[in-house]
Amino acid sequence: MQLFHWYEIIVALIFIFLIAVDWYLFRRFEKDLQTPFKNLKINEKNIFSDYKITDTLYQSYKQLSPGKFKIVKLSVKSHDINNNPLTQIIDVFLKLVLTLLLTVMGVSVTIFVALLSFLNTNTELKKDSFSWYKNVQDILDALKNGTSAYLTVSFIGIVLFGVAMNHILLSHKRKTLYKRHLTVIEEIEKERS
Repeated sequence: MQLFHWYEIIVALIFIFLIAVDWYLFRRFEKDLQTPFKNLKINEKNIFSDYKITDTLYQSYKQLSPGKFKIVKLSVKSHDINNNPLTQIIDVFLKLVLTLLLTVMGVSVTIFVALLSFLNTNTELKKDSFSWYKNVQDILDALKNGTSAYLTVSFIGIVLFGVAMNHILLSHKRKTLYKRHLTVIEEIEKERS
């Protein structure tokens, strides 16, 4: 018995690709937010070390000219951090595909168990012991194959759970970063007006 089937490897590669895309999109978002500050110099001695990230952002935004500040503010506010296609893909997969697979497998196992029960209680079929044995063996083989399918679906579910957890963590980081930038922008707007 082999450890992984070819289709499990393909599924794992697809989900690894989704994780890589999610990280790429997060890094690009992070880079977009940092772009206006590439050429700014901040005196590290004036940074409040306990709140280094926020203070650095504050000092950076404060150094921007009013015109550039307005453009950066508009750019930051135009990001839609809640609309992510990966969330929708995971949601559809969980609700539709995974649920459908589990339902079909559950119905199949129920039918096989009912057939085994029928074969066990039917005295007419037991008279031809070779035929009865072959029928029971066929049903047990089908149940064994069903168990393999359950393991595959479980594997897919576990990998999908990993993708979902990665996405949830990145979404949290994205929202925290976005909120930090918005808070600093709003504070500087108050000071300038």
